[in-house]
Amino acid sequence: MLRSEEKELRLRLTEYTSEKINKMVGEGKWTNMDIARLTGISQSRISDIKNRLKIDPPISRRLLLKFIYNGIITIPGIKSNFNFNDEEMKWLDNLDFLELEEFRSLIMRVEKKGIDVKALFKKMLKDAKKD
Repeated sequence: MLRSEEKELRLRLTEYTSEKINKMVGEGKWTNMDIARLTGISQSRISDIKNRLKIDPPISRRLLLKFIYNGIITIPGIKSNFNFNDEEMKWLDNLDFLELEEFRSLIMRVEKKGIDVKALFKKMLKDAKKD
């Protein structure tokens, strides 16, 4: 996927995420601060996304991962709201592992053993780039 195509996809996902956050906050069950604490994304960035400010550039892949991992948005929810071409579907399918309960459970067990999962993944990515 070209960079410009990925940016356009992330822009659509930013709009979708904004709608989801607005719905959560509008129902009175969540605040921006609650979402910030859950995801680790700053409250000001949550507010920007919610209010559709500073959406160009759209939210980064890293922030999308945090929203997906913490259940703010879901891959099935995204897929049901948009029509995607094959490349976009492949891009999204590469993120769906974050929703697997087994994956989340494994991360929590590893962290309880004192292993820095974030550092482990960074090392794996760095090693993969060498190949």
